[in-house]
Amino acid sequence: MGQIPQRKKYVNVTAVHYINGLCCPQVIETEAGAYLLEDIKRVQRLSAKNETGADERYLVKVSGKERYLYREGDRWFIIPDKTDFEIFGMVSV
Repeated sequence: MGQIPQRKKYVNVTAVHYINGLCCPQVIETEAGAYLLEDIKRVQRLSAKNETGADERYLVKVSGKERYLYREGDRWFIIPDKTDFEIFGMVSV
């Protein structure tokens, strides 16, 4: 059996954009509230053929846990899993 595809959950992100082109997300906002990013562990540019459709993937630390945050053009999303209720107060759809 194949894995059930997970749905993207678009979120609002407050980010700093530097003149050298770097983008540094600072805050994730969901229906449950706003969450300050404690750390950005890694940024990875993704190929156009990846399954999420995202341009970049950020490994961030939020509420003491590491999560992936994706950037798709001007939009941001996460792919919720069962641990996201603890972090964001939401579950996967």
